[in-house]
Amino acid sequence: MDLFQKHKYGIIGTIIFFTIVVVILLYFGFHTQLPLPGEEGILVNFGTEENGAGLIEPQKNIKKTQEVKSEEVKPQAVEKSQEKGEEVLNQDYEDAAAIENKKRESEKKKRLKEKELERQRFLEKQKRKEEEELQKKKEQDEQQNIINNRIKDAFSSGKNENANTSQSEGVTSGKGNQGSENGSVDSKNRGKGNGLGNKGISFSLKGRNPRFLPKPEYNLQLSGIVVVEVTVDQDGNVVKANPGIKGSTILDATLLNAAQKAALKAKFDVKHNAPTYQKGTITYHFILQ
Repeated sequence: MDLFQKHKYGIIGTIIFFTIVVVILLYFGFHTQLPLPGEEGILVNFGTEENGAGLIEPQKNIKKTQEVKSEEVKPQAVEKSQEKGEEVLNQDYEDAAAIENKKRESEKKKRLKEKELERQRFLEKQKRKEEEELQKKKEQDEQQNIINNRIKDAFSSGKNENANTSQSEGVTSGKGNQGSENGSVDSKNRGKGNGLGNKGISFSLKGRNPRFLPKPEYNLQLSGIVVVEVTVDQDGNVVKANPGIKGSTILDATLLNAAQKAALKAKFDVKHNAPTYQKGTITYHFILQ
């Protein structure tokens, strides 16, 4: 009979037994105890000599011995640290917390300073931008003024191309420019004031000519002069009429009302370089019907 067949059960049982033993050892025996147990030793009484007698510990001698040993150890430790190039800390040095606080304060001041510098740069940039825009606007205004002056000169020169270069004009003798200061250069009427001849209406509006001067409507057997102060805009419209001012010879309410209505319907030439509201007069000569 084969040897394995003869001891088969014994071999299998032995393998199973030792397998269980190994598992138990691995699980319970082969591991490090944490935390590690403290080291144990023999407590030895403090002393300075190998021989001694008595039961009372000499406290004063112990203190002196500890002070001496402390003084001996401290210089040696300092010297060793200095030889290694290490910085020795003692009670004169600030602790780690104070150093950390000082470091944070320094970083905070640095950040604040950077923010302030950034703000100043932004303000300077904004100021330069505003100055550039102001200068650009100023240049544009100057250019526009130059263009306007050229246009004005062109119109003036065109208007005066055929004008007489002399300082005298009129139909009478002598030197001078015959006419009225409140008249128009385009008018040929050189009499006193400006008027419309036999229509019984005259006007005075410096540099302006009428386009439409309606006659007042009235049905009274009265005669006289009514002077109306008018306010004219740049488009030639009469926006306000005040009848019966100085120069009037009659103050009848009916005639004053008729003169005011007629003056408000009057139209003058358009003049955009005239004052926004220009004042003048319209004089109505009322005659018997």
